[in-house]
Amino acid sequence: MEKYNYYKRRKFIKHIGRVCGDFRKERLRLTLHEMKQATGVPISTLNSFELGRSSSLNMFYIYLVSCETQVQTKEFLQYIVEVCLIDWRQ
Repeated sequence: MEKYNYYKRRKFIKHIGRVCGDFRKERLRLTLHEMKQATGVPISTLNSFELGRSSSLNMFYIYLVSCETQVQTKEFLQYIVEVCLIDWRQ
């Protein structure tokens, strides 16, 4: 089935990771080290997720709960929708 194409799935996972990394840097203004300190997740795990090498929804949750305000949470989810659910199809 073309709908579940392996390469499309990998592209989507990379987009999710990139969006989370961009959001961490630009909106949360956290370094990987600071994110590690805040969440307890090793830098190597965070980095793997941001580079699209990990597809764990646990990591997505970590980025979501790292938002400190409702505004940040809303921005994060809107960014996910805009970039991942629209752009990745191109």
